[in-house]
Amino acid sequence: MIEGIDVSHWQAKISYEKLAESGRRFVFAKAGELVNAATENPKEFNDDMYTRNIREAKENGILCGAYYYFHPFNSGRQAKHFLRLLESAPPDFPPVIDVEAKDGVDPKHIADCLKAMINHMVSVKKYTDIIIYSRWGFLVNEVGEPDWLKGFDHVLPDGEVIHVNVWLWLAQYNVELKNQPKDKTHTLAWQYTDKLRIPGIGVDLDGNKWLLSEELMLRLAGKGTEPT
Repeated sequence: MIEGIDVSHWQAKISYEKLAESGRRFVFAKAGELVNAATENPKEFNDDMYTRNIREAKENGILCGAYYYFHPFNSGRQAKHFLRLLESAPPDFPPVIDVEAKDGVDPKHIADCLKAMINHMVSVKKYTDIIIYSRWGFLVNEVGEPDWLKGFDHVLPDGEVIHVNVWLWLAQYNVELKNQPKDKTHTLAWQYTDKLRIPGIGVDLDGNKWLLSEELMLRLAGKGTEPT
């Protein structure tokens, strides 16, 4: 099984040379978030390790993605902020939205704000793939398991209709991923621990396993096409 990690500023300057030597093939790095998103004066937070993480991953032959910590308010501003960060240091994989904050609102509100953020990003960049990181229980109980979680058709501003695939990266710290949809065809990756240790890297890391095909991994990273 293909393994990788995810990181943010909390791990500081890890060695991507050691990461590559360990056989890990992908990394997801935090790009940022909108702090105090529900207030009149939210603040854009840029992860100060993001650019380095993307650069070092690419220099060491590790596929890289970027995630944005989502809050269920100010969808348009979050989308614009994430797009600016993606432009500043383009990752390989499609955008990842980290969905784990309730911020005191109900599931419909969370789902509507999340979909609005995705719609904005798709309208601007014509993404045909989006990745959501969360726990399956959170997506069911706190987001209401909206019917678009497997994908949806999106109408662009010029009237063109494109299909957007929604992929899931699920967290569950266990020996197996038990809590996931019955239909596993869109469950892309599994975060199985936050205590991973790799020789030469002196901090705990989040460990991840890629659950679908290598061909799909390469296609999503823009390195190849998935066989028909």
